[in-house]
Amino acid sequence: MANAYELDEAIWTNKIVGHEDAVDPQTLLANPFNFRIHSKLQQDAVAGLLDEIGWVKSVVVNTVSGHIVDGHARVTLALRKDGQTVPVEYVELTVEQERMALAALDFTVGMAGIDGEKLGELLEGMKRPQDLAIAAVVKELALSGGLDAPFNMGALESDKEQASDGTLLTLVDISIDEPTHVVTPGQVWDIEGKHVLLCVDVMQDWKAWQVFLKDDALFVPYPGPFVPLSKRALETPLVMVQPDTYIAALLLDKYESVFGAGTCTLTGELSTQLRKHHND
Repeated sequence: MANAYELDEAIWTNKIVGHEDAVDPQTLLANPFNFRIHSKLQQDAVAGLLDEIGWVKSVVVNTVSGHIVDGHARVTLALRKDGQTVPVEYVELTVEQERMALAALDFTVGMAGIDGEKLGELLEGMKRPQDLAIAAVVKELALSGGLDAPFNMGALESDKEQASDGTLLTLVDISIDEPTHVVTPGQVWDIEGKHVLLCVDVMQDWKAWQVFLKDDALFVPYPGPFVPLSKRALETPLVMVQPDTYIAALLLDKYESVFGAGTCTLTGELSTQLRKHHND
C-alpha cells in the first residue's frame, strides 16, 4: 500500500489575489484544457441551486492566463440569462499550477466519503417541490458516487406527488445527452461566418486546415466544447481542428445552446482520402 502523503513543513502560499462581485460572463475565457462534460443532471442541479439560493461559490479565474480554473458550468448557465453577472475569485498560478488545479480540484472533493445517515438527516426537512427535485439530485449523485451506507429518504418518497410536473424524473436522468449534431470525418463547419471547425487529423491533414489560416485567424487543435465560447473567440476568428467526431458534435451543440440554433452550418466535406486517415 502506498505511503500517505507527508505534509511539507513550509506554510501554504495564498494564491488568491482578488475578487469581483459582478463580472460579465462573456468576458471570461474558457480553459482550453477543460475536459469535463457536464450531464443534464448536473446542469439542472446547479441551475436549481442558483435559482433557489443564488451564488455561494465564486468562479475561479487565473490572472496569468485569463482562463477559468473552476466554474465552467456556472459560466455557461450565466451566459443563457440576459444581464446575468458572476462573482469571480482571481488566483495567480503558473501554467503548470493551473493545469494541476484544473485536473485535481473536483477529483479531490469527489474522494470524500459520504455518511449516509447524516445525509438523510440533512435532506429530511426538504419538502417543498423545488426542494424535492434538488434533494433527488443529491440522492442520485450520492448513489452513483458509490454510497454504501443506507440513509433515510422517507420524506422524499412520501412527497413524490408534489413534483407532478415531471421535474423529478427529468433531474434524475444521469446519462450524458448524446449530441444532436451529427459530425463525420472530413466535414467542415462554419460557425456564424467567423470560426471554422474541421473534423480532420491535426498532423496528417495539415494541408486541409492550413488554407483557413488567413489574416488574424488563430489555429486551435483539439478544442473542447467551451473553446468557441471564450473571450479570445469573441475577438479572434478560430480555425479549430477536432478529429474526434463526438467532441466536435458536443462543441457545436454547446455553441448553439448559447447563441441559438442555426449558428453552426455544415459547409462541405473534404476528400475521401481524409476519411481513410480516420478509419486507419
